[in-house]
Amino acid sequence: MRKTLIQNTIPIFIELERLLESKKSPLTGSLMDCLRLLLKDYTNEIDEISVAHKQLQRELLYDSINMNLQRRCSEATARSVLKDVNKGTSTPALSSLKVPKVKSCNGPTGSGGAPSNRPREVMESLRRQPFSSDDEG
Repeated sequence: MRKTLIQNTIPIFIELERLLESKKSPLTGSLMDCLRLLLKDYTNEIDEISVAHKQLQRELLYDSINMNLQRRCSEATARSVLKDVNKGTSTPALSSLKVPKVKSCNGPTGSGGAPSNRPREVMESLRRQPFSSDDEG
């Protein structure tokens, strides 16, 4: 099956790649990605690509090596992250977290907890006044 796959599809991919490159099509990269994925399990058979297509052969070998390195790096990174995550440190309970205390401005203090020199009625009247920015919108 491997030889049949390579013998039947590689010439089609090569001609299609030439056509796309001559038209300067952005699909050339997608075609090469497809070819890489198709041949990723057949790296030994890439050597059987005819001598006339040495450039394609070199590109596919280079890409297959890089894909393997990237896969290994990503697996190592994932293992490292999972190892750090699974060190046994659990998320602390919400009740153990410290919550900042908010002072009320209803009492004798003004904003920021500073004592207010204004009477309570003045503060209430200011809160009830409409502002021009309230009407916009």
